[in-house]
Amino acid sequence: MNKHIVLTGIWLGLVQTGLGYAVLVGAGSSILLFFATLTAWIAGGALGATLKTVRLRPLLLAAGIAAIAATANLTLYSFNPSAAALGLAAGALVGVFAGRFIAFTGIELQDARRVLFLENNGFITGLTLGLVLLFVEPLSIAAIAGLLWAGLLFMD
Repeated sequence: MNKHIVLTGIWLGLVQTGLGYAVLVGAGSSILLFFATLTAWIAGGALGATLKTVRLRPLLLAAGIAAIAATANLTLYSFNPSAAALGLAAGALVGVFAGRFIAFTGIELQDARRVLFLENNGFITGLTLGLVLLFVEPLSIAAIAGLLWAGLLFMD
């Protein structure tokens, strides 16, 4: 279970880096857009933490599809307001998954501190890896995040 928590954190860090990059490059780099993306993610996380009946795997599936669709739209339709809105919506949906994952896993394991510690360390690792990949090849963030997402979908 610890590996699953850390890998989920890494995926979330990569998705936040990759989606943030896609929104800023595909919709126009501005500090307001950067903070709108973070706010959407955080608001989604707060909502996800309050959900009681939503199952994790379908939510992970939807969050991954939304992130892929948003990144593709922002790449194909740069500076299109609807592509930017899709990017923000995807950020919110991934945030919903993150909040639900942390809340559910903390309750299931009856150790919220351990869950937060492991997920946050994974998240920081994902952000760091994403930052390095921005300098190497930004598209590799999407490829690695996609492979990790597929693995998480089938992990017990």
